[in-house]
Amino acid sequence: MKIASTKHTAINNSRLGYSLIEQVAVISLMGTVMSIVVSILFYCMKTDRSFSNQARQMQVVNMLSEDLRSDIHTHDWNNIRIDPDQSLHLSDAKESTSVTYRWKGHQLLREQQTGQTEKPQRESYWFPEGSKLQWLQDETSQTVALQIEQPISGTMPSQTGQPPLRKLVIKAQAGRFIEVAQGASK
Repeated sequence: MKIASTKHTAINNSRLGYSLIEQVAVISLMGTVMSIVVSILFYCMKTDRSFSNQARQMQVVNMLSEDLRSDIHTHDWNNIRIDPDQSLHLSDAKESTSVTYRWKGHQLLREQQTGQTEKPQRESYWFPEGSKLQWLQDETSQTVALQIEQPISGTMPSQTGQPPLRKLVIKAQAGRFIEVAQGASK
């Protein structure tokens, strides 16, 4: 009986460990799985960053459109001027206020001056580098439009080497709130 048990243990002792080939196979499989997991993780982080940037950009556009529409709606058409340097000037002589929108680099600066002695209030709206701005006026409908062209992130450049642009237009009608205020006071 003792002889049989020693034979049995001798057979089991030869398979107690793993061979070098088995260890190398497991290590290479783990390396492959880890490289896939890391690449998926980096892709998810890049996608999250892209969505965060788009959400931030939408917030900037929403704030700009609210401020711009409010400013244009409260000013008379005759007090709105667009300069050749693509600056928009809104003025109100009765209330001695003025609002100026100026494009500088890749940001739109808004400066509001109330009275002659007060410090102007300044705000800036940031856009991606490579963005372009253009002011448009329509005298028949008395509307002012701001057209912004932004590069679309994450896309391949076109044949000209420029990234494709997304066009955004914000329109506002001059004097719209003035008419409402005058109608309410009658």
